[in-house]
Amino acid sequence: MGRGVAYENGVALAPPTMTTCSSEAFSNVTRGDYQVPDRRGVSAKHFSAKPQDRSKPFLHDSLYEHDFRNFSDEVDGLDGGEGPRGGERDGENAFKREFDRLDAGNGVVHIRDMPKLIQGVLGRDVRPWILDRILKMFEAKRDGKVTWLDLQDGLRKVAESARSDVSYKEREMPEWLVANRKVMPAVTHGQVTESCYQMDMGKDGEIPRDRRIWYKTGMSSTTLDLFEGTTKATYQVPGYGGFIPASKMNLRAREHGDMKNSRRPRLDLRLFYRHNNPGYTGHAPAAACNDPGPSRCGSDPLTTSGAAALGIIL
Repeated sequence: MGRGVAYENGVALAPPTMTTCSSEAFSNVTRGDYQVPDRRGVSAKHFSAKPQDRSKPFLHDSLYEHDFRNFSDEVDGLDGGEGPRGGERDGENAFKREFDRLDAGNGVVHIRDMPKLIQGVLGRDVRPWILDRILKMFEAKRDGKVTWLDLQDGLRKVAESARSDVSYKEREMPEWLVANRKVMPAVTHGQVTESCYQMDMGKDGEIPRDRRIWYKTGMSSTTLDLFEGTTKATYQVPGYGGFIPASKMNLRAREHGDMKNSRRPRLDLRLFYRHNNPGYTGHAPAAACNDPGPSRCGSDPLTTSGAAALGIIL
């Protein structure tokens, strides 16, 4: 203690010249003088703040809005109606106030001030394709001066034309196309489904000998129950790749599956004809009209040598 000054570490027992730099620099540092730094660095204050305080307005279009533009939002508010966002939205009064602000006192606005007028009302830049339509609307005025009535009527026509071009509503199709797409009405007659017992034993009042017990290659009850609605109930030849009926509603399809008009034998489906002649390396015909038949190896009675070999002639 001395003269009202308090030393935290007490009076030095040795002259300061005998101490090191580290001990002299850090001996009077307390825990309150040290703050643990945040690992997030300068962004710690940004993340600790409220989302409303740290958000910043995006001054340009995002990649999604650039690739998939909403043309309807670009047209909204052009005729003084309500729009999606930005600017003053109270109908034609907003356009009238902006028109009076740009008016020099003669009741007209020059056409070169049109982008500034629309931007002041909508609160956003005017798209080039809309601006081209507006300038096209007033290009007939050679002096470039537009009155309030001309502006009011022109913006309404431009908005209607733009909405018609960007609307996604389906256009009306011609009558012949509508009639062509209609499904032709048809009546299908279904069969009454019978149980296995009725198929095997017969129904009430049915003559036993008139029962249709067999169906294709099996009993009616088993075959119809297992193959109903499938393509297995068919008599087509193996390897057949044509139409196979899966429903019995169509009479022609049912006759086709039942093989009412049978096709030719499956041997007719082959691509060439052979007669199992050992060692034969000649022509193998691909059509039946070119097939001479099996070779008789010199025993054909229609030839002289064949008839002599068979003993028909001497």
